[in-house]
Amino acid sequence: MIFMFYIVATPIGNLKDLSQRAVEALSLADFIVCERPNHSLKILSFWGIKRKTLVAFTESNKRFSIPKIIGLLKTGKTACFIVDAGTPGVSDPGSELVAAVREQGIKILSVPGPSALSSAIPLTGERISKFLFAGFLPRKKKELLEFLELAKNNDFCLVGYESPFRLEKTLALVPESFKVVLVSEISKLHEKVLKGTAKEILAQFESDKNLKKGEFVVFFKPQS
Repeated sequence: MIFMFYIVATPIGNLKDLSQRAVEALSLADFIVCERPNHSLKILSFWGIKRKTLVAFTESNKRFSIPKIIGLLKTGKTACFIVDAGTPGVSDPGSELVAAVREQGIKILSVPGPSALSSAIPLTGERISKFLFAGFLPRKKKELLEFLELAKNNDFCLVGYESPFRLEKTLALVPESFKVVLVSEISKLHEKVLKGTAKEILAQFESDKNLKKGEFVVFFKPQS
């Protein structure tokens, strides 16, 4: 039997951003591994992909879902692995699933596409030739400041993801010696880029609460 496991990138905003190859892989798959089945159904419905068996895979259920997924694959079924938005395996437990699949000798294929990180960098308008990607930014003040100090000492940009609910708390910890760039709502109607010191951006939030909506890619660039 030929076992096939596709890692498929999904849109981070506009559903039309799904590639033709991704549509083909999802259409051919026997089952789809995803974060939230209800969310994934919206993507499948938009592209006219017939209803599939959806297997939820999250941090909380990975202990039980990985053996289930492996078992389905070993019966000769083809699977696609997607997350709610973007490329699987970036700041999610996808790496553990992929490692488990590879250990079973199952063929893994990548179907590349949207990624919030790679899409945000050109939108900044900044020259970012080297950077440290921190995934979701640290919640603890000490850890965040250590990351910022590392970036400053090595002259590279610190990049991470942040939710709108924690963004103000995070920015309040950032020294004025860093230029901050926020990118949000990528490929959506209200795509936006905000620049300035942390203090300047916090002032913008005070004057317009709508600016804080959406998930953010955050860049901290040391200023000489």
